[in-house]
Amino acid sequence: MSEIIIFYEGGSDKKFIEIFLSEHFKKKYDKISPFKTVGMKKEERKGIIRRANDRGIEYIYLTDLDESPCLVDKRSSVSKYIGRDNPEDKIVIVCNELESWLYAGLGKEGCMKLNLPLHEKTDSLSKEEIHGIGKKCGYNSWAILKNHMINEFKIKNAIRHNDSFEYFYRKYLS
Repeated sequence: MSEIIIFYEGGSDKKFIEIFLSEHFKKKYDKISPFKTVGMKKEERKGIIRRANDRGIEYIYLTDLDESPCLVDKRSSVSKYIGRDNPEDKIVIVCNELESWLYAGLGKEGCMKLNLPLHEKTDSLSKEEIHGIGKKCGYNSWAILKNHMINEFKIKNAIRHNDSFEYFYRKYLS
């Protein structure tokens, strides 16, 4: 039985991870185990990864670039939390935040349907910027906007409009 563990940051990422990504990982893995890292103690994370390594279970650690100046800096800071002996290819850095993947997945059709402006590249968009765009377009609730974006998400659009999603897709889902 093949298994993968997907570490992700926060509760707001849960629906996208558990619904969308898990669905696509099912094509390659028999078991998908998502773990929210916010609030998880460093030793707990390291323990899960150590057990995964001992059992030959694959894992990836999704994290937002956030305010880090570069990918190398972010990868280094994540390595402190998961253990420096873990391969760097296990760390997937989302540019800029997971929400930028959602926006990218809308493409022209989804943006038109949701009355949002199209962004050719979403890599630099933050959650706060997307929320602000949503408010200007009549979405007062972040949860409602995010649910609409998840429902309208298309892989082909996300690949085209976000470089970090394209990397992630090619490496783990294709």
